[in-house]
Amino acid sequence: MESPTCADLIVTDIGMPGIGGIEYVRAVRKVGCGVRHIAVLSGKCDRALERQAEELGFKLFQKPYGMVELRAWLQSLEY
Repeated sequence: MESPTCADLIVTDIGMPGIGGIEYVRAVRKVGCGVRHIAVLSGKCDRALERQAEELGFKLFQKPYGMVELRAWLQSLEY
């Protein structure tokens, strides 16, 4: 079976109606679409969330995030 087509980049929020950002990232990883870059935005970052970012392989940005930081990260990505 061929793996699903997926985006190169996903930017999502930690708190969304219906499904949270962590659950969303887990679901994306589970389907095996191979998305290379995921950014998760959060209003409150703590060590537990930082560990989840490391384990699930996403970049964590704390809100209010600076567009300069996000832009710099996006420009550093290789496609």
